[in-house]
Amino acid sequence: MVTSCGTNMDIQVAFFFLLPIASCVFGDGCLFPCRCNDQATCDPHTGSCSDSQCRGGLPLTPDDPGRFNWRGPACQIGNVAYGKPSAQSGVYEGMVSGYAVDGVIGGTREAWYHGCAHTDHEDGEAAWLYVNLQSLHQIHNVTVYNTFDSGGYPRMSNFSIRVGNTSDVNQHTECARKWETVGPGGLASLECQEKGRFVSFRREGGNEINLVTICEFVVIGEPITKEDQCLWDQCLWDQCLWDQCVWDQCLWYQCCKVGYFGHRCTEECGKCKNDACSTTNGHCSDGCQLWFIGDLCKIELRRPTLGGLYPSVRHLSKSSAIVTWTQDLKIPSSQSQYFGYTVTYAEGSGGFIDGPSVAHGVSAVQQSMTVSNIYAYRDYRFKVRIYREMDGKREYGWPSESTLIQLTTGAPSTSMITGLTDSFETTAHPSQTSDVIIAISAALGFLLFVFVVVILVLFSKRDRTKSSSRSTATVDQASPVAEGPAYANLGEVPSKANYAPSNHYESLTLDPMNDGNNQYASIEADYEEISEKDLS
Repeated sequence: MVTSCGTNMDIQVAFFFLLPIASCVFGDGCLFPCRCNDQATCDPHTGSCSDSQCRGGLPLTPDDPGRFNWRGPACQIGNVAYGKPSAQSGVYEGMVSGYAVDGVIGGTREAWYHGCAHTDHEDGEAAWLYVNLQSLHQIHNVTVYNTFDSGGYPRMSNFSIRVGNTSDVNQHTECARKWETVGPGGLASLECQEKGRFVSFRREGGNEINLVTICEFVVIGEPITKEDQCLWDQCLWDQCLWDQCVWDQCLWYQCCKVGYFGHRCTEECGKCKNDACSTTNGHCSDGCQLWFIGDLCKIELRRPTLGGLYPSVRHLSKSSAIVTWTQDLKIPSSQSQYFGYTVTYAEGSGGFIDGPSVAHGVSAVQQSMTVSNIYAYRDYRFKVRIYREMDGKREYGWPSESTLIQLTTGAPSTSMITGLTDSFETTAHPSQTSDVIIAISAALGFLLFVFVVVILVLFSKRDRTKSSSRSTATVDQASPVAEGPAYANLGEVPSKANYAPSNHYESLTLDPMNDGNNQYASIEADYEEISEKDLS
């Protein structure tokens, strides 16, 4: 089998020397370095660590010492620029490019020049610095640290981050640009999603364009294979010599079918957008499908629910209430940025209207919102909708149950939720119908009051009239009055000389039990009197 790789003896010998190198994937002298805490615990085929812990990374930052720790599949994502070959456009007083990739953030307020790289190019030539990663890498982010020097820090402005496959910075592709000035001792962290072997910094304009001080140049990336350059079931040229594939020695670099990766292509890719992942580590270069996250896109964001839970609603003032609900406690804290809540309301039996939304709280069990300017003396129903959100798309899960409330104090106002994140008010919309009803009710009440007063006055006058009549009748009985003047208007009645009409009224007064309470008695007497007159 060895002779099939070629007939030249030098090539055969070289092939034997390559066997140990290609026979392992992770570890010293292998295709990829082992980045576990203890290299002896590194699996040579998968790179996994026995304690599931990746090695700490450099540089160490004062505010977050673990910021640049190694992570990801096989612990291969981290500061790939650390300790790699570098170059820059001229050297100022021994401040070489290596200081920018030594894993130490150089410069202090007292000694700004210590541990920093400083260019010194000919006037007019843009200052640059690059790092040679020595193999093809997927770049994710570049962080540049500035000097504390009051005269030098303004030079770190209007610069670009570039990626290429040669040492010629001018041939690199720009992936990020920073226009603003980085403050003294500050940093600029720029996203850069490119593939390449060289990563560079270049000034693009400004004063003293030939000068710049870089106290650390951090490149976050991961090594990748060249699977795009190989054919199915055929190993890489530079790993297996002259397109001759020795299956057992090129396991990692064989071209796996779409959807598989790893040792002998036995591991299945996660939910990548294009269903294809890196045959080296399973990373999805184009990101994850909707509702999947993680380095391998195998973690699904489950559909959340508040089913069976009732939000509590209590009065806060005359026209406001506070809504409190329990969050979905099954949401992991690491996924909280993908979930949130929307408070909805309905007046009476009307349909629910969405109010404001708020993100899921990482450490909170409950959340609350204040509802302002709602109608008094009306029924309201409140419930909370929970959603998951990713790549600009929102999908609601099972909402909470609805809670009914009615404000029983305060003057009527208007209600429509517009709101904020932790409290929301309503926008006033005057109701003409309500105003008319209130005005009519007030008018009817006033008329009813006047009617009652009139009735009371009439009854009072009637009582006084009856009392006066009784008093007059009593006086007439005690002191008789002459007939002529009292009844002059009746005319003469010769045939009835003995008729005394006053006897009729006296009997009503003196014997109240007979007719005093009979409203028809006086009418009957008058009728008889009129009849006698007519007969005469």
